[in-house]
Formats: sequence, structure tokens, C-alpha cells
Amino acid sequence: MNIIKQIPSKQTYIVRQPVLRKGKPIESCIFEGDDLKDTYHFGLYEADELIGIISLFTKINSIFAEKSKATIRGMTILE
Repeated sequence: MNIIKQIPSKQTYIVRQPVLRKGKPIESCIFEGDDLKDTYHFGLYEADELIGIISLFTKINSIFAEKSKATIRGMTILE
């Protein structure tokens, strides 16, 4: 059974690195804003194994009526 739960930013690195930053150091998996209070990270678990992640960053964009919007970054699933 698959489960989605909120995770800390550091847990995203084990999925970001092999897919988004393959061959680069683990430090390259740190995104600006990862640890802000209005940034959220979620992990997709299959059994007890983290297999996918998504990070939501709050952004302000004055062209929209709503002031705060979420930007998706680092969304990926392990092969």
C-alpha cells in the first residue's frame, strides 16, 4: 500500500540525488528555500521505502488575485 506523508527537507535528498542530480554531490540537492516555514515536503512510500517526493514552495505573484501561490519543485519518483 502506498502512503503519502510530510517529511523534512533532508529526506528528499535520497530521491532528488539519483534522479535530479545524478553524479553530483548530495549538497546539490539542497534547494533555496527548502527549510523555510512555508515550504512543505511530502514523500510517497511503498511499504516502508521512500520512492517519491514533492516539494511545495510558497511564492508571491502580484499578477494573481490570491497573493500566495505554491510552486512545485523537485517532484520525482525513483525508477
